[in-house]
Amino acid sequence: MTFLLRALYLIAAINIKVLTLFAGFTSMETNFIASGQGYTPATKDQPECFNSIRQIYMTDVLSQVSWTDAVTRWNI
Repeated sequence: MTFLLRALYLIAAINIKVLTLFAGFTSMETNFIASGQGYTPATKDQPECFNSIRQIYMTDVLSQVSWTDAVTRWNI
């Protein structure tokens, strides 16, 4: 295989693995929402929230600038 095909194969394999991990984190988050563990009751300062437990910020991970940003946004 040429170098270009190897590079494209590597990029595709990495993206597939990352999307698989994203699917797992998203599934965990939906389980928290469905079970009610992510519920935060309303206070006078903020309304009630059913999604207070976040697992990952996908767009922030994909658009990170530094390794510090990547680590802080992955598996919160």
